Amino acid sequence: MLGHLSILIVDDNHGMRDVLAAILKAEGHVSICASNGEEAIEVLRSHPVDLILTDILMPEMDGLEFIKEARAMLRSVPIVAFSGGGYLASRSFCLKTAKAIGANAVMPKPFDRQQLLTAIDDAVSLNYSASDDDKHLPAAG
Repeated sequence: MLGHLSILIVDDNHGMRDVLAAILKAEGHVSICASNGEEAIEVLRSHPVDLILTDILMPEMDGLEFIKEARAMLRSVPIVAFSGGGYLASRSFCLKTAKAIGANAVMPKPFDRQQLLTAIDDAVSLNYSASDDDKHLPAAG
């Protein structure tokens, strides 16, 4: 795992947020949680983050819309999206769409601890090998 990261967790399932936060804390990372895309956008306006973990199917603002908005605010912050699919969209469709609109990595649910940590490592490694001219906070305006 690369350093200690500040990671935004976006998921409407409280239990999932708690499990992800516990895994990240055990790895030495700090997590900030939001229950949907709207809350997550508010977090991004005031907190610098090194990585975003987001579910795709959520109420209020779903993960796909959130990824589009987050990507517009923060070009270089890695985004890892995950989904188990739902009655409106298959898991495969959700993950392919997330990747197409800006997620650096995608994971099908369920996933295990090692798959999560590998996806984070991969997304952060790819990000650090790219240009680092974007300082993980949104531009004023």
